[in-house]
Amino acid sequence: MKRFAQFLRSVIPADPWQLVFLVGVVLLFISPRLLWGPDAGILGARYNLLHSNPAAAARNTGLLAPSLLVLTLATLLLYFTCFYPGRKPVRRIMWFVLLPSVFSLLSVLFLFYRISAPVTSVLQSRSAPSPLLVWLRSDIWGFLPTGLYFSVFSLLLILIFLVRLHLGKSSLPLVLPGTPVAADDATESWDKIQVLVFILLCPLFLFQALAGFLLNIFNLFSSQPLPPLGHNLIRIIATLLNSAVLVGLALWILNPSGRRAVRTLFRLPELHDAFFAFVLPICLAGLLSAPGYLIARTNWAIYAFHQSFAPQFADYFDLARVKDPWLLLMTVGAFAEEVVFRGVLLRRLMSRYGFDRGIFLTGIIWAAYHFRGDSYYALSPGGVILHLVNRILICLAMNYALSRMTLRWKSIIPAGIAHTVSNMLVVAGVSNAIPWHGELRILEWALIAFVLFRYWPFVSAEIAEAAPPTAPLEPSV
Repeated sequence: MKRFAQFLRSVIPADPWQLVFLVGVVLLFISPRLLWGPDAGILGARYNLLHSNPAAAARNTGLLAPSLLVLTLATLLLYFTCFYPGRKPVRRIMWFVLLPSVFSLLSVLFLFYRISAPVTSVLQSRSAPSPLLVWLRSDIWGFLPTGLYFSVFSLLLILIFLVRLHLGKSSLPLVLPGTPVAADDATESWDKIQVLVFILLCPLFLFQALAGFLLNIFNLFSSQPLPPLGHNLIRIIATLLNSAVLVGLALWILNPSGRRAVRTLFRLPELHDAFFAFVLPICLAGLLSAPGYLIARTNWAIYAFHQSFAPQFADYFDLARVKDPWLLLMTVGAFAEEVVFRGVLLRRLMSRYGFDRGIFLTGIIWAAYHFRGDSYYALSPGGVILHLVNRILICLAMNYALSRMTLRWKSIIPAGIAHTVSNMLVVAGVSNAIPWHGELRILEWALIAFVLFRYWPFVSAEIAEAAPPTAPLEPSV
């Protein structure tokens, strides 16, 4: 336990208050993906703009888009400040993050007030409370959407850190305890890796969104819908383009020797290694379904033997949707992620922070890369937090297993195979009907990672090859 506590402290920023700042940044970043529409039940019960002019209400709700864009651009600057704070980070965040974000949220509040404010009468007494105050008292905790609450909470967290930063009690950029003092050439290489991490966390999402918009621009302005062939073609091009951008950025940042090192990771693995990577996620999905099937089979044997048909395992482990040929597109995305995270980032993070911390940080960055692409629609505030925690835990658990495959077999192909098959099974809905299937998947992958590292550990020579010795460490100021 003491060793685990020491490791946990080593992956927390040297200034623990930076975690408060990071939580605020993440919540603000995902807030545009949350529910922003007003509560339909409350809205339908009001004698308001929705009843008198539904078209006007729809237009007003459409005005949310500029406010959500402001929040997204503000988070882009926040992520940038985490790595490159500049000389006056407090002033930068105040003028270009907090003020635009507050103005956007106030405009959203005004928009909802216009839609749902109760109608006032000219005969109303002047001593009666203001309609705005009545509206705030009645709707502030029920009518407003989840996205607005998360945005306000995230801005409060950022403001708390900003006050500490202004008073000199906190610092930027983000620094882990014991950051190595590297040579000049290594420093230049690390600067490029920082750029890659920053792009993965936020700007890459904007590049991919722009690519998707350009591919669908004909469909947006055409009166005739695209034929199925056109939709399928756009789907293929979008997948290939997003993966190409992801890999291209990583290879562009690397120097020629780094690109050659990545190419060596495409060596063909041993047949039994590839087979293990292919079968592993299938076995894990089967284990998820097995308890439910065994319980149903036992109940049938006790209470309904010879009275009804026995439960079939296929009802609990449905592979029918895995036959969908479109699932093969996941191969492109999975291998692109393996190139970037296990091929590029893993070794460089291990080289800078050591073997254990390097693997852990790769999993954290991999999880953060998925934050904006995940779906949070219609989730409660607690559901959003649980989804984020599950995303971090599943990426950490899978990253430990996939990193072990990559480092031991010196190839990203086994990890790419396991990653692809796992994604296909999840998207196809295999075992998704099992209660707590997400949490059980985390437990399964964590156990696999534990077994791999515990019973097939790396020897010292392999660790030295995977993570070359770093320069001497000195405590962070």
